[in-house]
Amino acid sequence: MGGRPCSPVDQLVRWRLARFATGPPALHLGSAPSPQRLWAAADAEDAPLPQVVTTARPGPNGGGAVLDFAFPSRAAGSHRDAALVIGRLYRAPDPSAPCVVLLHGLGAQRPVFEERLARRELRRGRSALHVVLPGHGPRRLARLRSGDAFLCADPDATRRNLVQATVDAVDCVRWLRAGGVRHVGVLGFSLGGLVACLVATRTRLDRMVAVTPPADLAFTGTRVVVRRFRRNLGLDRVPARTAELQLRPVIPHFLVPRTAPADIGLVAATRDGVVGCRPVLELASSWGVGRTWVVPRGHMTAVAGFGRVGELLAFVQGVAVRPRWPLPLAPALGRGSSSVADAPLL
Repeated sequence: MGGRPCSPVDQLVRWRLARFATGPPALHLGSAPSPQRLWAAADAEDAPLPQVVTTARPGPNGGGAVLDFAFPSRAAGSHRDAALVIGRLYRAPDPSAPCVVLLHGLGAQRPVFEERLARRELRRGRSALHVVLPGHGPRRLARLRSGDAFLCADPDATRRNLVQATVDAVDCVRWLRAGGVRHVGVLGFSLGGLVACLVATRTRLDRMVAVTPPADLAFTGTRVVVRRFRRNLGLDRVPARTAELQLRPVIPHFLVPRTAPADIGLVAATRDGVVGCRPVLELASSWGVGRTWVVPRGHMTAVAGFGRVGELLAFVQGVAVRPRWPLPLAPALGRGSSSVADAPLL
């Protein structure tokens, strides 16, 4: 965390993380599958388009339409009730208008923030879609809280959950493009930011922005999260190198983006006490992304204020706006760099 104190809001998030259920541990840690094998479902370009069922109603103030949609997931995670993908599309009057896919963070009960952003985009004549990640909201077992057992003590279950979330988002992108949308971007927050990064490695997006993503789950799990959550995940009993080997297929640093690096943006927070700042900067350096915003804030407050979120949305949607943030690039940081204290701030 670069020696900077954790923000008060992040302290509450860390307290919440310590109380997430993580499921039973693996009986035996075998070797992790190769990325090619793990991502076979996501890379099935010849897979049929999802059979989407929609329920439509007029948009707010009579502009566009709001479509609640559902379709079967092509991948299987650890949650039995996550077989059906659920989401909502705010479709602009022009069906070919740019559209952003919004991905929420871990433990989100309801997509309140994503709904606000989607309505904002619709008022500006652009479309927005938000989708429920596996194990959250209506895609979870009744006895579990939203987000429980998404990150699991069994690394195989964690990998499968991330693959399912990525495949679901990729299918949303395919559905939008099949419907004539000319520009599709993805904007993810926290866990949704990690999924957005993984989506960018599986398909060619027009734009992608990940806000404070857990870009290296092994680093976050062994060095950043609170001790109780680390113990629940079983990471207090394994070396950091073992954790990295188990999670390597879902760590973006080890994957090659199919989205052009110039069309990728990352937001890192120097006071991030939830996932850490360093992994985001290392991913930016590894991928050579087009834009990296470094903010002197915490994990949950990195994009506080609609002015900043609006600029990110404009970048994702391919809309030219006058920047409200300075746009310094993060310095080149190799894996294992000792400090991010000198990173440029916003």
